[in-house]
Amino acid sequence: MMYRYATGTMFVLTICVMAAWAQEASVLDFSSWLQRQSISVSRDAEIRQAVRDRIATVRAERGKLVSQVHRGRWQSERYNRSAQPWFVQLKENRDDGTITGHVTVVGSGLFSKGNISGKFDGSTVSGFVTDDSGIQLATFSGSVSPDSAMSGSYITSDGDVGSWGVDSD
Repeated sequence: MMYRYATGTMFVLTICVMAAWAQEASVLDFSSWLQRQSISVSRDAEIRQAVRDRIATVRAERGKLVSQVHRGRWQSERYNRSAQPWFVQLKENRDDGTITGHVTVVGSGLFSKGNISGKFDGSTVSGFVTDDSGIQLATFSGSVSPDSAMSGSYITSDGDVGSWGVDSD
């Protein structure tokens, strides 16, 4: 397989070099010019198909994972103060709705950063926040509107409860 990949790569590189030469020579009919250069293009269809297959694989994988960055506010019921900011970076798997990512929370006595795991399920979202060693710090649940606005509630491992929401941009 590696030999096949290497020879295919060399062939593509050779074609690219030949195309550059053709461009320098102001060639208008590249196929005819290439045939006159005594270069075998019999593997051309095989290489084109391999490239198409690889492009399709990459596109399929990219379509499954969607990155999201949000900022918002959280409000504790325990502490009588204004809503505090938070920032989140998520990756959503479109196949099964799972989300993973990181959150930065300002003003929390329990944690300032955490790892998010959860799931989008239709118009709802739920999950939990852990520290780097895997200890659960909080759980959350909420709703997602058709315009992707999100809001909900949380409970921390020390018993604090409150609400959260995504700021509209």
